[in-house]
Amino acid sequence: MTCAPLPVRDVTTRGPVPPTSPARTLVDCAREMPLEDAVVAIDAALLRRHTSPAELERATAAVRRWPGSARAARAVALADGRAESPLESRGRLRVIGAGLPVFEPQVEVRVGARLVAVLDGWYEDAAVAIEFDGRLKYTDPWRDRTAGQVLWEEKRREDGLRALGIGVVRIADTDLGRGWARVEQRLRDLLTGAGPAQRRFTVVRRTAGVLRRSE
Repeated sequence: MTCAPLPVRDVTTRGPVPPTSPARTLVDCAREMPLEDAVVAIDAALLRRHTSPAELERATAAVRRWPGSARAARAVALADGRAESPLESRGRLRVIGAGLPVFEPQVEVRVGARLVAVLDGWYEDAAVAIEFDGRLKYTDPWRDRTAGQVLWEEKRREDGLRALGIGVVRIADTDLGRGWARVEQRLRDLLTGAGPAQRRFTVVRRTAGVLRRSE
């Protein structure tokens, strides 16, 4: 058991229970959890607006002399509330760990007023799209779609991106393990290019992710 101060600002209320605030809870967990687990949790909390980057920074500064504070600070620094799934969070960390440039999350690709796709990740200079392909998308589709409809929509979406000269890299959960070497090499190859000479599309950067399912 580890004891630590608990100032009033770090306590909130939820019904009859007085839990610690989301920011304090996340930072406390991040001081002990594996980095990947901590970043996934922080990303999820930011996506759901349970906390904010400013609150997390304050909570991290308050524990800077405590055991595990450096671990927590690193997790907070790596967090990004635009990640819409644990796979996106883990994939971002895998990219960072490989020494690759960090992609920009949640970017819209448009042709005129038409939305072609919202990308999980985007490399502007090389015009490369990252798509994290979770199994749940097909086994339990949202918006009352069938698995077949989702598969068809994904195919047409990718066809549309490739027709614009955009490189597409799909990353599934298994690719973050044994399959990573192949994915990393494909990314490196694509990032050495300059993308299409003439861009027939524009990109719009989103400032926040979208929570896909009600909870």
